[in-house]
Amino acid sequence: MNRLLRSHYGRLTFGLILLGIAFHLWDSRHLELVGDEAYYWLWSRHPDICYLDKGPMIAWLIAAGAALFGPTEFGVRFFAVLLAAGTGVGIFLLAKHLFSERVGFWTVVLGMLVPLFAVGTSFMTPDIVYVFFWTWAALAFWKAKDQTRLAPWVVTGALVGLGMLAKYTAAIELICFAIFCLWHAPSRRHLRAPSFAVMVTTAFLFLVPGVFWNWQHGWPTIHWLVHRGTLDEPIHLQPLSALIFLGEQAAVISPLLFVGLMIALCRPCFGGTSRAERGYAVILFLPLFILYFALSFHYSGQPNWTAAAYIGGLILLAAAWDAPAHNRRWARWLGCRQKPGRTDRCALHHRGQLHDRRAPLLLFAWSTGNVHADSQDPV
Repeated sequence: MNRLLRSHYGRLTFGLILLGIAFHLWDSRHLELVGDEAYYWLWSRHPDICYLDKGPMIAWLIAAGAALFGPTEFGVRFFAVLLAAGTGVGIFLLAKHLFSERVGFWTVVLGMLVPLFAVGTSFMTPDIVYVFFWTWAALAFWKAKDQTRLAPWVVTGALVGLGMLAKYTAAIELICFAIFCLWHAPSRRHLRAPSFAVMVTTAFLFLVPGVFWNWQHGWPTIHWLVHRGTLDEPIHLQPLSALIFLGEQAAVISPLLFVGLMIALCRPCFGGTSRAERGYAVILFLPLFILYFALSFHYSGQPNWTAAAYIGGLILLAAAWDAPAHNRRWARWLGCRQKPGRTDRCALHHRGQLHDRRAPLLLFAWSTGNVHADSQDPV
């Protein structure tokens, strides 16, 4: 840590993160709970090892925050802000190991600019929690792949398992790791060695209490997930729904950054990034994104469901843009066009509309793509 703070980009990054913590802790006290937060707060009042649609992690965190600061908005959101800051640190370290500290700094800046993350940081949702563990698991795996000792693989599996306790989507990261090992020749040996199996086993051990809970209650989580994804209905392909999905992704990330990311994905040599590192960033992004893109032909989910994919996506974008940004004026100009505050939150602050009781819910609905949030029962 001391070595990082001695570097120019390390100091800048941690300075930004500390400012973000201060702002979001202050901000969390001035916004009433949105529907999802009230729902998970009710969970926290009835501790259990599993719940209908998620694991217990978010309920535990809300309960801990409420125990420290009381059943207030600040207490409910306290750990959301800390986990978001921890995600920023993890992103910086992951990008640093893959590319450079400069890429790490600009990735953190991009994360602070995109509406999905900039707005969502002040709200306690499962995405905040599982994206934190997704980021640190990605960093742990990158270090573990060069080792034969089992301890780093156990740590990686534990981080994935903790992420699954927040949102089952975190299991997709294991698929990302498997794809990387298949693609990256030096890492292929892990698929034949005990290391990869130990990681997967460790991760799924965290789900054992939830499986027991579901067995006791007639498997309600499975029934809910099948119904939520409309997998219990006949499949009807809807190309327009897939186009809407892409449009919503561009909206919650920012159209300029989304187009830039698509360019970085389609042009392997863009920015001159190294092969293994670039491949890892791509693999952290594509499986989750492609999964929900494919599902969007049948069922239009919420744009925030792909949140973890953008950890790899933003690192890839920052790395791809790093070289031309230093050498070409047009790249620097485009970077300047993406300014902080390209969200409706700034406008609402400016006009004082956040004092409207409905404004936080509407803002959260916009940032997560939950277009029906304003009509849902908050409990």
